[in-house]
Amino acid sequence: MQIFESEKEAWVELAHLTLRERCFIESKLSGNDKLSLRKIALALGRNHSSISREVEVNLDKDFGFYSGLRAHNLALERKVASVPKVSKLDKIVDKIGNFVFEELQKRVSPEQICGRLKRVHGIRISHVTLYKFIELDKLKGGELYKNLRHGIKTYRKCRTKGKVDQTTKKKQRISQRPEIANLKQEPGHWEGDLVFGLLQQSYLLTLTDKASKYQITRYLPNKEAMTVLKAIQDIVATSLLPFKTMTFDNGTEFNLFELITKTTGAECYFAEPYHSWERGLNEHHNGLLRDYWPKGTDFNLITDNRIREVNNDLNNRPRKSLNYLTPAEVMANYVIFGKLVHLQL
Repeated sequence: MQIFESEKEAWVELAHLTLRERCFIESKLSGNDKLSLRKIALALGRNHSSISREVEVNLDKDFGFYSGLRAHNLALERKVASVPKVSKLDKIVDKIGNFVFEELQKRVSPEQICGRLKRVHGIRISHVTLYKFIELDKLKGGELYKNLRHGIKTYRKCRTKGKVDQTTKKKQRISQRPEIANLKQEPGHWEGDLVFGLLQQSYLLTLTDKASKYQITRYLPNKEAMTVLKAIQDIVATSLLPFKTMTFDNGTEFNLFELITKTTGAECYFAEPYHSWERGLNEHHNGLLRDYWPKGTDFNLITDNRIREVNNDLNNRPRKSLNYLTPAEVMANYVIFGKLVHLQL
């Protein structure tokens, strides 16, 4: 089997792993200096699950052997097979002319474009097909992809269909959260998440109070559930802040939510999967952190003092929703006097 050339070879740019990386995996799985999958992932700066999935998918089942060259060619074949036939893509251009190009320049998403085509022009095109069209345009040197707000992302079908995590069964959904949390009339109802650092090797734990907009930010060396639990326990134990409920996303880092409730007294709730807007305030504050630390920042290189400085900057920024008081002022008044001062105006 030989390496593909020309247009097929261009798909290497979109592969999760390069040929060199796959050959490195082969050498460390079969050589005298064998390494575990976790150590291989660390050496390549990759996530352990990516390496594990790579070996599982491309392992020669007949001989129980992983070949880097074979795996690379199989990956290329899958990539090329996933692209719609050229004739199908040509039909897109014939049907919609310059409409897509004009809408993309306005920063309209492919899904919105397809919805508009169906509603106004009666043309049915899948947004997935449109994304593939943009991908192929990129491979040919085009720049349509630059108009996508979040770039081109490769999506993978879920492999766990039919499997139910026992932890998921125990989670309280956001619909079960007390209504007082939505009214924003008392502090103590927090939204939480992790901000990922470079190569997912460092993290920030963020908690945002819904009523006062007060933010807490802590560095984490990893996203293990026990690490998150200890960080939250420390936050609660070393502050006078109220903690009544916490609402998280569905990441495994929050799987010890029962211990969080037991040790802090705060009931834990979870947003619906892929409904990040249900924790919109926390998502917004994480975006504010990105103004200081863009994606790709290695939080291992950021000092705790700098994290506190940025956190204080955000907590001392006047907010229109607080009648131009700061989150720090609102939270301090509540802790001292037991009332939300901006609601008294």
